[in-house]
Amino acid sequence: MKDFSYRWMLWLLVVGFSFFEMMLRVSPVLIVPQLGVISLGYFYAYAPLQIPVGILIDKYGARPILFKAALAMGVGGIVFALASSMWLAEIGKFFLGLGSMTAFITMLFVIAHCFERNKWVFLIAVSSSISLMGAVLGQGAFDYMLNVWGYRAVLLFIAIIAFGFAALFLRVGKYRPKSFHLDEGEERKVHFWPALKSIFSNSKVWLITLVSMGFMASVLSLGVSWGIPYLIASNRLSEEIASFATSMIFFGFAMGAPLMAHIADKFHKHREIMSVSLLLSFISVSSLVYLSPLADGAVFLLMFFIGFCSSAQVLTYPMGIEMAKPQLKATAVSLIYGMSFFLGALLQPLIGLLLKLISKGVVPYLVEGYRIAFTVLVVIQGVGFFASFLIPKTRNKQRAKQEEDLFEHAERRKAA
Repeated sequence: MKDFSYRWMLWLLVVGFSFFEMMLRVSPVLIVPQLGVISLGYFYAYAPLQIPVGILIDKYGARPILFKAALAMGVGGIVFALASSMWLAEIGKFFLGLGSMTAFITMLFVIAHCFERNKWVFLIAVSSSISLMGAVLGQGAFDYMLNVWGYRAVLLFIAIIAFGFAALFLRVGKYRPKSFHLDEGEERKVHFWPALKSIFSNSKVWLITLVSMGFMASVLSLGVSWGIPYLIASNRLSEEIASFATSMIFFGFAMGAPLMAHIADKFHKHREIMSVSLLLSFISVSSLVYLSPLADGAVFLLMFFIGFCSSAQVLTYPMGIEMAKPQLKATAVSLIYGMSFFLGALLQPLIGLLLKLISKGVVPYLVEGYRIAFTVLVVIQGVGFFASFLIPKTRNKQRAKQEEDLFEHAERRKAA
């Protein structure tokens, strides 16, 4: 198999695995509602562990990590399905989380290693959109399967798919061209503590992380945690309509990401697009929070626009890769992704605590309480907006030339 075919096959596999992981992420709480109490703990563990996972991917490559991750998810699905007690269910969920935490970072790693630089942004955007749709579609799909099959059958079905991915990741190595070195599984010269020190001391990557957090704060808080109760309180929407309105954030994100990537690559204005998008998202969130009640159509439009503007967040990943050392690509994106996710996990109880203090424990919470609590989102977006101006405009030209020369050399070898 030629290098060209191999890297596209590998890309399809990792995008499919990330799509599956996003579907899986919404499934456990739906399947066993009593386990919702451990859901937040899962998110707290998921986010900081992204960084060690990124270092492991940089050290050992994509395929060995993906194979073991898929196996862990399959084992977790079986244990969860057959669990007769809470502690067994938690063990099953631990293995599901252990496997799923590698999917998105590995997908970005494969794109950065398999494709030339001018395809990074667009492929990351398209891949992120496809993955996100897994979370959007997964909730309804698992809800339907739960009603038809029951939760044990659904979990066994998840395990079968996970083992199928493991077999594919194992099999794809047999078709690897000799000139293709991404998945050899050989240990690279990447060591844990030096890699951790390098990425944590990189101020440029931290600035990009702040920008990413500025985008994701409103997406995760309004789209996942507090959007539905806020819209019910502020606009008197029914729970069903409020749920549909919040889903517009994710549709906007999925539709906007490829367009943002195309515009950024076409005009070479990645930093400027992030700044403008953050500003527009800031205005949209402020309008939704401080101008309510609004017409139903305006609510839907604002929610979609928040997601659309926030989709510029996908530009942070290729920029993070450029600002880090060449051998720490996965570690760089793991910091950006993990910290953004961790912020979302922190905001969920923080906003809840603020609402409780403001309302003095009276529920349902008043609109005024939401407005004060959501000021946190506006502040985080403001911090991200100002951080975007501190990011260097261009990447290292010498490194860019080296990467392009290496890729052209590889293309000439394939043509020979």
